[in-house]
Amino acid sequence: MYNSKIKKRFIEEKKLSKGITEKCRIMFDEFEPYEKEWGKDLCAVEAEKIKPVFSNLAGTRSAVIKAKYKYLKMYAEWCIDNNIKGACRDILDMDVLTVNKMEKITVTSPTHLQKFFNSIFDPEIKKRIDNVYRCVLWLAYMGVPKEEVLNIKTSEVDLKQMVLIHNDIEYPIYRESVPAFINCIHLNSFYYIHPKYSTTRQFTKPRAEGDTLIRGYANYASFQILTVQISKLLARAINEEKTDLKLSYYRVWISGLFYRMYQDEMMGIPPDFTNAAMEFMEGKDYKLDKTTMSLDSKCKRVAKNYLEDYKIWKSVFVK
Repeated sequence: MYNSKIKKRFIEEKKLSKGITEKCRIMFDEFEPYEKEWGKDLCAVEAEKIKPVFSNLAGTRSAVIKAKYKYLKMYAEWCIDNNIKGACRDILDMDVLTVNKMEKITVTSPTHLQKFFNSIFDPEIKKRIDNVYRCVLWLAYMGVPKEEVLNIKTSEVDLKQMVLIHNDIEYPIYRESVPAFINCIHLNSFYYIHPKYSTTRQFTKPRAEGDTLIRGYANYASFQILTVQISKLLARAINEEKTDLKLSYYRVWISGLFYRMYQDEMMGIPPDFTNAAMEFMEGKDYKLDKTTMSLDSKCKRVAKNYLEDYKIWKSVFVK
């Protein structure tokens, strides 16, 4: 920790709980490299410098941003009250939600998502393995849990009714995704360009056999292996300035959730994220305390967090 004596004194005098103490220590460790660069404690840093750093460290969920800011503000107030050298009010006056990067980590519609795919993947018509990567992220947008991606069968994709039916749950299929789904259902091999030959000479490589939708040259051993491959492609696209969007399976998933919620809202249905919260909580164990007295209250809190993020998403994309 930078300026560790002051920060340890803050923790001791505030008599914080074990959990909050650990979160504060993590926050201080995260800020340390930046404090060394600035040459001063974060309590003395002006807003224009600390806001982009806070944005990077706090992530994208409004609930996480608010929690981190709560601890940051608590430290800044203590420093001011104790006349710590250089302590200023800049942290106290930050509007933390304005640093949310929603426009860079979500998309507004299926058309927006397809435009993103077209900027980083080979066209569907070239019948390359990129079709698999497109379908994986389309499944995310449709709302399919990541745990089920490798279990989706080609027979479960109904392009006539434009729905995917898996485990008795219907997921909407968007028209922009149809070319990629058709290829992933029917292709037995993919075209590819061998690095030792001209870029105009194409070869074919057999696809793994099976009845699942998501198959490459071999069956994927785990979802994590697949997402690592996709993440590398996305990172390369950003480095090559093909896109400035920083998407992941979860970020595409939540984009689809917000898009469908907005469609419902346009039909007069109030936004309700209870089902999404229940899905998020499924299979998880929660320690109940004074602030979380029941699983029902925890569910309501998760749903409220989704709603806050949805409002930010709307403020960015819905004009």
